[in-house]
Amino acid sequence: MDNIGYHDGDGFGWPQPFRQGRLAYVDEDRLLADYRMRQMALRLPGGGPPVPRTPAPVYLSARNREPTEQSLSYITQMHERMLMILYRGIESDVSFLVGTGKELVRAHKLYLAKGSEIFQRMFYSEMNSESLIKLPDCDLTAFKHFLEFIYIENVKLPYNTEMVANILYIARKYFVETLVKECSEFMERNLGVNSVLGTLRLADFYSLPGLEDKCWSFIDEKASPVLHKYFAKLSLELLCKILERDTLKIPELEVFQAVHGWAKIQLDSKDMAPSPENFKEVAGPAIQLIRFPLLHAHEIANIVVRTKMLSTQEIADLYTYVSTTEIDERPEIEFDATPRAGSIEDIPIPNPLQAQQRYYDNGHYFMPDHPLYRQGDSWE
Repeated sequence: MDNIGYHDGDGFGWPQPFRQGRLAYVDEDRLLADYRMRQMALRLPGGGPPVPRTPAPVYLSARNREPTEQSLSYITQMHERMLMILYRGIESDVSFLVGTGKELVRAHKLYLAKGSEIFQRMFYSEMNSESLIKLPDCDLTAFKHFLEFIYIENVKLPYNTEMVANILYIARKYFVETLVKECSEFMERNLGVNSVLGTLRLADFYSLPGLEDKCWSFIDEKASPVLHKYFAKLSLELLCKILERDTLKIPELEVFQAVHGWAKIQLDSKDMAPSPENFKEVAGPAIQLIRFPLLHAHEIANIVVRTKMLSTQEIADLYTYVSTTEIDERPEIEFDATPRAGSIEDIPIPNPLQAQQRYYDNGHYFMPDHPLYRQGDSWE
């Protein structure tokens, strides 16, 4: 007689026989319960046929990636087998102490060398190959994502820019350029006002020109919220890089207000009083990049003058410049007058009762007697 096993499948909760070799994936606790029910139903005093003890299938998820008490025999996908080998540390020959908590992570030199030239040199060259490597500068979760990519050449990056930045650090440290590209593309897809400045710093630090260009394009489009929300966190060097751009889509008054707010924070931190001299001491290069000639005369008189950022002579020259309609008669001025992308727009006049619009062109504003539309480099 063939060996017979049992499973529950008759629709009434009673175990039904089937031949070995057709065992289903059944939880061991359920098998034990079925075994006891079978004993009671068949009234077998001493036991009955042996119950097959079949391990459950492996399911690797983002929340529980370390399978326990499972068998490789029941895993059909190669990438799942590789992850099983990684996280169970089967035949591992190298260990890492990761992070400040010195968490132990086991791995395999052969797989690491396959994915990284740095590891290849560490483990299979004349370099001293250690079996225990300390990585106090790496995040534990990021390092596990890094190892997953090494083993299965695929990784589902977490929807967390900070964590992806940690993964990028490890990938660049060990020259895994395919993972660097994955992280860079993820950051491109998830640029936002809250993250663009940090991403720009990373792109500059790791020499990622494609990501850096995307960041600058985003800043050009969203200059107003970026400067207003995060101007206090900018370094003077980065602030100047932003102010140098002709492509910023932002009114120049908002540029001035952002620079003034940044400089005021610097003065307060050094307990310095607002004055033209002190402003130039803490933010001279940034002030020089404000395009004051793009401001209206009333903005200079009502806003710029009150901040004490410019000297009396600079204010007088600037006011004369913007009030003079004839370009040839304007005095020389030290500030750039090149329009930004955000300056070449229809600008409504303050009085809502007037239907006319003010237009900027060729260094000065004018008011026509009918609406105009921009056609290339001219108004029609």
